[in-house]
Amino acid sequence: MNKKTQVLMSVFISLFVALLVGGYLAGLENKYKTGAKKVTVLVAKEYIDQGAMIKPELVEEIKVPQEYIQPKAIKTFKEVTGENGIPLYMAVVPIMQGEQVLTTKLFGLGQETGLAAVIPTDKRAFSITCEKDKIRGIIRPGNKVDIIATLDYYNDKGQKFEEAKTILQNITVLSVGKQILGMVKPSSIGQKKEGEAAAGSDEAESQLTVSFAVTAEESQVLALTSSRGVLTFSLRPTGDDKIKDIASVSLAKLCGSSGASPSGKASAGNTGNNSIEMMKSFQKQQEQALKLLEKYQK
Repeated sequence: MNKKTQVLMSVFISLFVALLVGGYLAGLENKYKTGAKKVTVLVAKEYIDQGAMIKPELVEEIKVPQEYIQPKAIKTFKEVTGENGIPLYMAVVPIMQGEQVLTTKLFGLGQETGLAAVIPTDKRAFSITCEKDKIRGIIRPGNKVDIIATLDYYNDKGQKFEEAKTILQNITVLSVGKQILGMVKPSSIGQKKEGEAAAGSDEAESQLTVSFAVTAEESQVLALTSSRGVLTFSLRPTGDDKIKDIASVSLAKLCGSSGASPSGKASAGNTGNNSIEMMKSFQKQQEQALKLLEKYQK
């Protein structure tokens, strides 16, 4: 082999080795660049005790190298709170300050913990059983309603009265059937277990239980009126939290039977006029209620 051939072989081998080394170094550089790229992750701002709800004030978003992100780590506030800022998760084990928040250490509120976890402080949950067809698609967890009691009662003289009265206003709905306020879908924290879909379905039920958040005193009012009459409720529009002085409605008022002449006999003219006016007012209220229901069903 002459010197020229040896030189060419040396140059070729040198270039080949240089390419191999360059490719290795480029791959190593890309690997470290990818690993060093910073991404957002959610960590505990302070010690979070077992059973505590994951509220925004307990956690914070920080930037860390991607290679330090732990499996199942939650990355943003939106993953732990609903649209209204309601906590969706509860800590199943303590989470230390600065520790990444992992879905494996959390329970989904409502789904695993039941209704008790979403009852506001100093409130109670009171439940009413309703016909499914009357509320399905209209009332949902988180809605606000007014509760109306329809009662039959007698006065001291033995006279019977039939009356409907709004007994509570601006009451929060906690659950409708198996749907609970703030409940997380199973797919967001893990795979569905066998039989879970059937267990969480209300399709086979003819009646649904609706639960409300009320004070201890309000729960007594509901207990008394539900045992003596029928409870129904009307849906409030979003943002309406006004408490109004609503007069009760009775059959006597609607039918105009309360109008009497000075002699003690019912005045046909007055009774007829009162009845017409009351029925017009009642029909107007019904039309407004139907328009509101149609708005929410669309």
